[in-house]
Order: sequence, then C-alpha cells, then structure tokens
Amino acid sequence: MLNKKIVLVQPSDLLGRDLFLTQPLSFEYVASALLLAGFKNVFFIDTRIEKISPEQLPVILRKRYGTVDFVCFTIFSQYFDSVKEYARQVKAAWPNIVTIGGGAHAILEPEQTLRLNRYLDFAFCGEAEESLPEFIKNFNFKERYKDIPNLVFRQDGRVIVNQRKFLNDLSECPNIAHELIRPDIYPAAGTGFIIAERKAANLIATRGCPFNCSYCGATQISGARIRVRPVAQIINEMKLIYDKYNIREFRFLDDNLTFDRGFILALVKAIDDEFHGQIKWACPNGVRIDRLDPETVMAMEKSGCYYFAVGVESGNERVLHLMKRGGLVRSKPYMKKQIEMIKQYTKIKVVAFFILGFPGATRQEDEESIKFANELALDGVSYHIFSPIPGSDEWTRLKKDNPDIDSSAFTTYRVTYAAAGRSIREIKFLKLKAFLSFYIRPRIIWETLKCIRTFGQVKLIVKRLMAM
Repeated sequence: MLNKKIVLVQPSDLLGRDLFLTQPLSFEYVASALLLAGFKNVFFIDTRIEKISPEQLPVILRKRYGTVDFVCFTIFSQYFDSVKEYARQVKAAWPNIVTIGGGAHAILEPEQTLRLNRYLDFAFCGEAEESLPEFIKNFNFKERYKDIPNLVFRQDGRVIVNQRKFLNDLSECPNIAHELIRPDIYPAAGTGFIIAERKAANLIATRGCPFNCSYCGATQISGARIRVRPVAQIINEMKLIYDKYNIREFRFLDDNLTFDRGFILALVKAIDDEFHGQIKWACPNGVRIDRLDPETVMAMEKSGCYYFAVGVESGNERVLHLMKRGGLVRSKPYMKKQIEMIKQYTKIKVVAFFILGFPGATRQEDEESIKFANELALDGVSYHIFSPIPGSDEWTRLKKDNPDIDSSAFTTYRVTYAAAGRSIREIKFLKLKAFLSFYIRPRIIWETLKCIRTFGQVKLIVKRLMAM
C-alpha cells in the first residue's frame, strides 16, 4: 500500500468567495504524516492557486500522476457544494478511485458529510495524522474499519462515525511537507490586510481551546486541552522556511498561542535568540486579551511581533454574557484597559473582532459595538455577521428546532441567516455603517495605506470590500 498514489486537493469556492487565500496547514500536517509513515507517492493540488475547475481536475490528475488511488479533499462549510462537484467529476472519470473528505466541516458534521455527498467514500471526523495512514494501510481489510479512530464510513446503508481521538504529542508529527506545499506561492495578505513583508508563511504552534464561547466550534474541532509543539521544533521549521524560501514574515494561526504564559515567553525568547530581529510575525486569528500582560507583549514585540487580533466581539456586556464570553473578557472596561496597556508598552498593531446580529442582541446593542470599537485604541476592526457554526452552542440550539437544517448554507461570506426579530438587510447595513465609521478616519486611512505592499494585496482588499 505504500506505493499507492495519494493526491491532496484544496478545493476552490465555485461561487468565487475565496477571500482568504492561505496555506492549507491541515494538509501540510497530513502530508507530513503520510511521508513519515512511508508513503512514497503523496501529491498536492491547490485549485485556488492554479484556478482548476471541477471539470479540469480529472484531466490534470491523469496528466500529472497517471492512475490515482486516493483523492483527499479538505472541507469547510462554504466549500461543501464545491467539494461535491469536484468529487463528482473525479468519480465520473475514475469510478473506482477512493475519495475522502476531511477538515472542519467533516469534523463538525461527519454524518451529514457522507449523507449529503454520495461522491465521497469516506471522511475523517478528527485529526487525521495518525488515522489516515492507518486507514490506507488497512484499506483492503474492511473488518478493521470500525477500529480506526476518526474514520467515517458507510455500512449496510448507514453512516458509521467512529470514536474521535486527538494527538497527544504534537512533537510526533513535525511539518516536513514544505516541498509539497510551498509557502512562497501564497500571498502575505491571505489572512488579513495588515502585512509587513511581501511574502509570509503560516504556522501552528498549539492546538486546542478550553473556552466555550457559544458562537464558536473551535473546542469541538481541536479539543478543550491546550497542546503545544516543542519550541525547538517550531524554531527549526521557521529556520527552514527562512533559509529555503527567503521568507521573513510568519503568521501563527493558533486559537490560543498566548494561553500558556510560560510557553509563549519561551517561544518568543527562542525566536529572538535565533533571528535577532530579522523577521516579523503576527497572530491574525487572534489571542486572548486576558492572557496578556506588559512583560508578555514587550517580549513578543522584541522578538518581531508587529500585529495581532483580539476578540472583543460586542460592546454590550449583556450580549457578551449571551455569547458565554468567560471571565474578564465580559467586561468592557477591562478590555479597553488591556488594549490601552498594549499600546502603552508596545507599538504592536491591534485589530479587534466584533460580531453583529448575534441571537438575542438588539439593533441598539449592535450600535453600541460600533461606538465601542471607535472608542478603542485599535488599528483595525473586523466585523462579522453572525452565522451559526456547526459544533457551537448556537448551532445546536438552532438544529434542535430544525433537525434537517443544512449547515453548508451558513458561511461568513454568504449571509443567509438572521436571528429572530432581525433581518439580513438590516444587519448588512449595520456592517457597512460600522466599517465606514471606523475606517473613514484620517489616521486609520493613513495607517491602512502604509500596510500596502503588493498590487495583489490591493486586489484582495477590493474583493473583500465587494463581498460586504
């Protein structure tokens, strides 16, 4: 089985909503695991970068690799219909090819993933670094399927979802797939408009989220326990990318990079000791604002951190309570004080996330969020219209009343849901108002213009504005 040809395919959004063109880190780790397990023919195609349509995919697979044995797709909810079409075309060309789905959507909605996409043969409802190599090695032994963690498969007309299992030791799966998935082909602005260099590489240093915010599915995806990679392994990966691809900016896409104070201080010291100010790095996915203090943010800046996001989410404390924002992040004065602390001790750029249209929130309370954002010492704001995410408490509540609801209909980029008493039109108007009231200010305009590094960045920003 080690000679089987395995192709990992990053699908495109067929409706043209690829607004964040980032490295598929999950595939990098899966590819690394396959290579470490001894598989000799592992390949990767990013249909977004190469602009490959579903009809073209089978032709390109045949031309590049001849006969293919396994095709693996990563699935986010917004890509569900796109993956269905890519898989349909592959199956039409090769009926006996094995198609597999993974990623966030398959983790959060495993049964639905196979039930609504008959062109997928299998799926994985959890971290696949151990499970996928085990599955392919045992593919011909169907009696063993039930014992493979995270595997989702069909049996006697039913969809079977095996028990989930998380990796205990992240050191066992280093990212060695950079030759396969080159970081230098992705735009630096793939994760946000604030960039320091023309090229950037994405990294993950930790997995897990112990918090249970009611709008988020992160805990369901990566578990509640914070797991960390060895600092030395992270530094070695950064050195390889720095030397081989001439990349000078790194982006940590962790949910909770700063959760463990000892870990983040050890990491930034190692970065500073290794690179001596020759790199920049950022946390565009956000850090917990209640895990920051003067020593931590100053050490982060000294090692090259120039930007991170924080989750403020609402300017109304009643709504923050509805969101189950735990601890001090329910307090507006505390969050304002923390942002002022960051600005007092560093020059790190801070972007805040806000949610508009949250269930139970009124228009007036959303207006309070807009006002609060403009009062904070921020360099940017990212407003998201609430969308029920599978795995979250809000999704569970919605699904209880609507058992047959299709989760693929809800995405950040296609507003199809408004909570009771609200309308999509009203919330979209509030988002536009919020955006303009924050960004049409001389200081913000100037700071935004200073972030422009490439024409591609301008095009991506315009595309995101058009999507509003």
